[in-house]
Amino acid sequence: MIAVDLDDGRLEKARARGCRPLNPSREDVADVAKSLTGGKGADCSIEAVGNPATVKMALDVVRPGGRVAVIGVVAGEEVSIDFFPVMTGKNITLRSGIVNPQYYIPKLLPMITQGRIDPTEIITHRMKLSEGARGYEIFDNHDEDVLKVVMTP
Repeated sequence: MIAVDLDDGRLEKARARGCRPLNPSREDVADVAKSLTGGKGADCSIEAVGNPATVKMALDVVRPGGRVAVIGVVAGEEVSIDFFPVMTGKNITLRSGIVNPQYYIPKLLPMITQGRIDPTEIITHRMKLSEGARGYEIFDNHDEDVLKVVMTP
C-alpha cells in the first residue's frame, strides 16, 4: 500500500502503519506505482483530498480494470477527464460519494470494541468548541503535525 501526501509528518505515520510513503514533490506517483507492481499499476486508488489534480492522479496510477474511489469533496471545481482513453480504454471503475455514517458506524463499532482498530490513533488535537476557528486553521495549514481535531463543548 502506498500513502501519498505532501506532509512528511503524515507520511511517517503512514510508514508506521506499514504503508510505503510517497511525497509527490520528490517522487512521481505513477512511476512508483508501476515499479511496485511490475509495470501494471495499482489495483485501486483512493483520492481523499478533493482536488481535480489528485483525482486525475488517482485515475492515472490504476492498472487496466482497476478501481478508483473519490472520497475527497471536489466542490466548486470541474474535473476534466478524457473519458474514452482514461475510463473506457482502461476499463476503470469509478466510485464517489460523501461518507454515510449511518452505514459505517454499525460496521466499525464492533471492530473498535474488539480492539481491531483504534480510532484514537489519528486524533492529534483536542480542544474546546469555542476554539473551533483555531482548530480549522491548524488542520487547514497542516500545523503541529495535525491529523484529526476533536472538539468538545
